[in-house]
Amino acid sequence: MRPFLRTVRGGAVLYHSPLLSDHEIPHAFTTRHGGCSRGPYRSFNLGYGCGDDDQAVTANRVVLCELFGRPPEALRAVQQVHGADLADADALAYADAPAADGLYTRQPGLLLSVRVADCLPVLCSTPDGATVAAVHAGWRGLAQGILPRAVARLCEVSGRPVNELLLAIGPAISVARYEVGPEVGDAIEHAVVDTSAGRPHLDLAATAEAQLHAAGVVHVDVARLCTYDGLDFFSHRRDAGVTGRQVGAILPRL
Repeated sequence: MRPFLRTVRGGAVLYHSPLLSDHEIPHAFTTRHGGCSRGPYRSFNLGYGCGDDDQAVTANRVVLCELFGRPPEALRAVQQVHGADLADADALAYADAPAADGLYTRQPGLLLSVRVADCLPVLCSTPDGATVAAVHAGWRGLAQGILPRAVARLCEVSGRPVNELLLAIGPAISVARYEVGPEVGDAIEHAVVDTSAGRPHLDLAATAEAQLHAAGVVHVDVARLCTYDGLDFFSHRRDAGVTGRQVGAILPRL
């Protein structure tokens, strides 16, 4: 599997999926570099409600849109409640943020984003880039089947078969750093759990990949970049909850 591509644009450090890049689908997984936030949120925090100054987050979101060549009103996001619902971004206004953990669009120019700080950011696209989705998946979302639901919805709205879809799983906490209770693995279909250290550790990325393959997805990129160990990233677990949020973002190909 090819490593994700690291680029620097105007101070922002970004990672890109080789699979999506090969198909010229505009996307990025952001890091903590490139914004104006301070303290534990330094510097490219893109999440409201985590303790950062709202004006800094708003300014950082403007920068995010500029990286994609889009105006601020093109950005679409959801509340993220660790569930399995997905929102139709085509029906959302700029200020809307429904309770959901994924969103999809067929509308050129809309920039979809999901916020993470250890959970999985998953970006999805048809091969022509005309229909895209962004999904936030922690262990609760995986347990509720958000990824198979997202894949089914993308197939439904695009009319494309599941084996044509392209998916990229971005940076997240690694199995070595993600100790969980035994009930977590029991709750998740196709869970990949490592017990070699005595206590169970959940491999979020491998679990997501297993669920996607079980749903019929063939083309999957996995970043294998740990948010806990990587200094490029915010990490909720490493920073005891006092931290910012990076995003996975994707834009339909114009």
